[in-house]
Amino acid sequence: MIDLLSTRTRYIESSELAEIVSKIESLVNRGYRVIPFAVGEPDPSAIPIKELSKILADILAENPSSILYTPTEGIEDLRKEIANFIYRYDGYRVDYDNIIVTSGATLAIDLILRLFIDPGDIVIVENPSYINTIHALKSYGAKIIGVKMDSRGMDTYALEEILRSMDSNRVKLVYTMPLGQNPTGISMDLDRRRHLLELASQYNFIIVEDTAYNYLVLDNIYIPSLKSMDRERRVISVGTLSKVMGTGFRVGWTVLEEPIKSMAISIKQTVDFCAPAISQYLALEFLRRGLIDISIDRSRSIYRAKRDVLIEAVNTYISEAIYVKPIAGMFIMLHLPGIDGIKFAKELIEKYHVALLPGKPFYIDNSGRESIRICFARPSIEDIEIGIRYIADLYRSYISRS
Repeated sequence: MIDLLSTRTRYIESSELAEIVSKIESLVNRGYRVIPFAVGEPDPSAIPIKELSKILADILAENPSSILYTPTEGIEDLRKEIANFIYRYDGYRVDYDNIIVTSGATLAIDLILRLFIDPGDIVIVENPSYINTIHALKSYGAKIIGVKMDSRGMDTYALEEILRSMDSNRVKLVYTMPLGQNPTGISMDLDRRRHLLELASQYNFIIVEDTAYNYLVLDNIYIPSLKSMDRERRVISVGTLSKVMGTGFRVGWTVLEEPIKSMAISIKQTVDFCAPAISQYLALEFLRRGLIDISIDRSRSIYRAKRDVLIEAVNTYISEAIYVKPIAGMFIMLHLPGIDGIKFAKELIEKYHVALLPGKPFYIDNSGRESIRICFARPSIEDIEIGIRYIADLYRSYISRS
């Protein structure tokens, strides 16, 4: 059977995230308590679960359509609520008819890649970048070029140098997560955003803006979304409720105009036909009843406290660590000089039952070998400090052995 596989399968790579999740599940099933720094999931206490459970019961009791197919582009009322939400939180007006509801942001990104990417096309990403998008790009045969980051986000001047050097080759798409980036927690500042839009105009490429963490701003700061600054319709926005309603519901969206929107719907019909109906109706009421604002406010408060405890613990116990303090999101990447991040992560979970991800898989090159990614959303404040102490202990042991 292997000899009958498509040529596309040669692009498929194993996911380190899936391997770590499997290891966590194995430990939990054997009765071990694991400190969960690995997976980018929200703290359930930040989400109004009791209210969601009541809404869910009401939907199932009163709306028979909630267990049936919906239009491929999503329920009309939900798309209207998402349009209002986008205006309030992302700062731009959108016609609800241009919104396609997807099974999480992952499918929205996949749709965009199906629409625009042929094997060999050049795509720019931040280096490091979101691991699932990297895998998706590879699966479509894209040629991926990573642009270095600093404390201000993607180095758009380094990007400009790359663009200048490409001669007849052209970049088709730039993928960025400009606020609370996964995996670094870094946010792109306003000047870099302006510069990126100028480059998109000059070199004629599309920007895919992943807004997954736009709603988890932890400090008193406002940076406009790229889409709100876009005057040439070069930005395609991708959004999700996963981090503020729950990752398991799989409700995301993208904003596309005709004729591309109709093409995307046709493609989507062959992929999943529609996002889960029950999740769509739940998201509709979550937005309509204002629970989204409660969840966002609660999440920001909880994650701000957790971030601050983590930063203090890192400064206290691992003074050698190099990082950028996140102003949004739920991630931080630590550079620990002298480690092999993959070996470090494996030893950490086996010896201390602390789960995190090595940084290297998020990089396009080998520059992330000495890095680890931490998600601070799920663990309790107490476990964050304990986990950082274990990381520090292993780091001392690792360095002494080296």
